[in-house]
Amino acid sequence: MAEADHVVLSTRIAALILLLYGTPVSKISELTLDDVDVTPARTTIKVGHHPAPVPEALLPLFHQHLAQRGNHRTMNHHCSWLFPGTRAGQHISEQSLMHHLRRLGVDIQAARNGALHDLTKEIDPASLADLLGYST
Repeated sequence: MAEADHVVLSTRIAALILLLYGTPVSKISELTLDDVDVTPARTTIKVGHHPAPVPEALLPLFHQHLAQRGNHRTMNHHCSWLFPGTRAGQHISEQSLMHHLRRLGVDIQAARNGALHDLTKEIDPASLADLLGYST
């Protein structure tokens, strides 16, 4: 069994969103099911103004999370949060999510900076800013 298999799936997915798109933890905690679009051709997540593709290699984990979101079997069974919290109708708090990520050894600021640096090598800065919802 891999070390990652011992990490709660919702925390793994949140960490992947942070590492892939450099999305602030506050924004990750507030994502809803409406921010995710699953079609036979692709799966996207809206982390800014436009949907960003979820890499094909991560689709099985991502789809598993959509089917079995954490805290979904509690009072949050009808909520639309991508990361339901422990309080009825609420998303996971930013502080709680940061705690989970830090427990894994994730340096949140370094992860964001690294992801954004890597993305600027693949996408021109103006398009990246538009994709992630940054403004001047």
